[in-house]
Amino acid sequence: MAVLSRFINKLREKGLAFFKLLKKVDKFEWDDETSKELEQLKAFLTTPPVMTAPADQETLYLYISATTHVVSTVLVVEREDPGYAHMVQQPVYYVSEVLNDSKIRYTQVQKLLYAVLFSSKKLRHYFQVHKICMLKYVLQIYYKVTNNGAKYKALIHVLRIDVSLRIKRILAYSDSKVVIE
Repeated sequence: MAVLSRFINKLREKGLAFFKLLKKVDKFEWDDETSKELEQLKAFLTTPPVMTAPADQETLYLYISATTHVVSTVLVVEREDPGYAHMVQQPVYYVSEVLNDSKIRYTQVQKLLYAVLFSSKKLRHYFQVHKICMLKYVLQIYYKVTNNGAKYKALIHVLRIDVSLRIKRILAYSDSKVVIE
């Protein structure tokens, strides 16, 4: 899995249950959560995204993600693609790391900064040759909402922030089709 994580976005997060199993030396239990993650991992591995080689001096975009246990970054390139009205982003390289016990205690901002630091070290060759933009951001809402009204209000709040930051393109994901559509 360590070798595959260089090429697959958030593999360490997808395989977190397996990493936890490997750390348990005295007790090995295969439970429903592990079986479910294995099935999801199998489904994901059968349809991997295709990596793209950047052209010389092409601008790359760095996306940063930090969860409780994993930090990940992905370098992408924007290119025109026939059939699409806007530029299409294609992945160049993924990097992720499972955080150890001390790094789990980092604040969210520290985790994001750490992701930039380790990405700049691992992907030094890209950072030296290409212009890297980190203008985009990911905002996660960390409270659970139980109805569509609360989700709708949260989405409106995030959209107001996006407008004030002059964000040009927004991708919103939710488990509620009513809120997103």
